[in-house]
Amino acid sequence: MQGGVVEFSADNWDDIMRTEPLEGFEEVDGHDAAYAIHTSGTTGNPKGVLHEYGNLNQAVDSIRLKGEIPFNGWDRLANLAPMNFVAAVIVILAALKVFLGSVGKAYMGMPVENDYSYLMLKNRKEAFHSDFYEESRRYFEDRYDHVEWSSYPVIDHESRDNEMGELFAPLGIEQPQMNTMERACKISRNEFFITVAALAVSVYNNKNDIKLSWIYNGREDVQMMSSVGLLFRDLPVGIRFRDTDTLRDVFADVHDQVQKGIEHSCYPYVDLHNQVAKGESVYLLYQQDIRDMSGLEGFDIEPIEVRQNQAASQTILDMEILDGADGLELMVDFAASRYDEASIETFKDIYVKLAQALVTHNSQKDVTVGEIREKIRDKKSFFQVVKGIFSRKK
Repeated sequence: MQGGVVEFSADNWDDIMRTEPLEGFEEVDGHDAAYAIHTSGTTGNPKGVLHEYGNLNQAVDSIRLKGEIPFNGWDRLANLAPMNFVAAVIVILAALKVFLGSVGKAYMGMPVENDYSYLMLKNRKEAFHSDFYEESRRYFEDRYDHVEWSSYPVIDHESRDNEMGELFAPLGIEQPQMNTMERACKISRNEFFITVAALAVSVYNNKNDIKLSWIYNGREDVQMMSSVGLLFRDLPVGIRFRDTDTLRDVFADVHDQVQKGIEHSCYPYVDLHNQVAKGESVYLLYQQDIRDMSGLEGFDIEPIEVRQNQAASQTILDMEILDGADGLELMVDFAASRYDEASIETFKDIYVKLAQALVTHNSQKDVTVGEIREKIRDKKSFFQVVKGIFSRKK
């Protein structure tokens, strides 16, 4: 394996762009450090996380089609994420499912959708100087400032160490149940899981006012769905739970905030307000499993798991909902230096049980948050208790 050394920083970027390509390579081992990326410092001082050449080699191998890399030095991929974000490095090398889909169509001689990444970047740049940008700033500040939010499960330890923990749990929810819930409650799956996440934090912390962040893919319209690159936005949702609120009230509130958040997403509220070591919140990401290769049948593609450095946590707690061929699964990444694993197990169990119970809420109109909170402390199975609430409402 061959490699070289290049330093990227704000101070030397202009020099880098004027520099001729390096000549020659040095032999490197798969375990040699390829690049370092620093964490945000949420759980202490920022830590440098080393990524190895083996990681990059696996990322490249994971997108080979019949043994060949499906692009060359003349191809370009749009990237909106900063170079100090680990996924920015990966997207440069590996692209995403939409890119693989385009490669597959090109291979079969089918028309390939236009990529509007640069148009999107241009529109975002122009929006920064618009009146709507200021209107969006006022929307977020008026809605989310001046409230004492509880934004993540209460931590177990104050620590400046930065270690990462990870838990997985199948949600045990069938696709027909999700489809019925979406139609009955008029919300998306993303909005459903945001609601569950906020309610789980509320129950765990015994707090009413909960704010979290969710990750929007940044595709503002149908045309943009064929765009490649990291165009995501972090958007807030804040719910002020009251015992008299019905679940339909909460679903409607979350739906409204998600839609208005997307509408005003030109203003980076979360990026500006979630400062290092303060103002942090949990993150919720709903995504179809990126390992889902549907639509690429007939191609000789060998999925390869990219080994990740598990040494450091980049946020205090992330929840990802993977919606793939194997069913719905919850993944929790957390700062292991601040949470005991038993605490995260408890939080995970609350989330899973809430998701299983609330997905059955598809016809009842008056099940309240107070009833859910009261019954969660019952010694019986939480799932059976909530099912009992719903059955009595019929």
